[in-house]
Amino acid sequence: MMDDLFIARHAESVLKETKLGHFPKDYLNSENEYGEIEIPTGQDIFLYRETEGVNLVIDGRKMYFNERQMAKYCFYCAVIGYSKIKIPNVIEAGEVIRNFEKDLQNASSIIMELRKKMYIQDFYKLKDILEERNPTYKIIFYEWGD
Repeated sequence: MMDDLFIARHAESVLKETKLGHFPKDYLNSENEYGEIEIPTGQDIFLYRETEGVNLVIDGRKMYFNERQMAKYCFYCAVIGYSKIKIPNVIEAGEVIRNFEKDLQNASSIIMELRKKMYIQDFYKLKDILEERNPTYKIIFYEWGD
């Protein structure tokens, strides 16, 4: 087992190395004006495709989207726990999702390597520090089922 200071240092290096921004604000164009919508908060969050669009389900409450990238954008916001979110247009949402998912994949790979080398209790301490410093990390752990 590692001591807490060592785990905190690991967390700092992960934060620097991954460059995962705060979603969505670090991925939106700061010059643009955005409308806001409210979304439900919950624990059980998933997307599923329908013939014409995509449903986002949050604790049994459905939101329907014509565009997949808008559904994913709202899915990520829901996992982080936001109840009010800024909404970009469809084109910008696609760019935001592309850029964010690159960073997310990179961060996920780095954390996966660390996970293999750590005791599970230490890994959960690391997870808690990362999520506290940047709630966007919740997305990685949510998708892993942690």
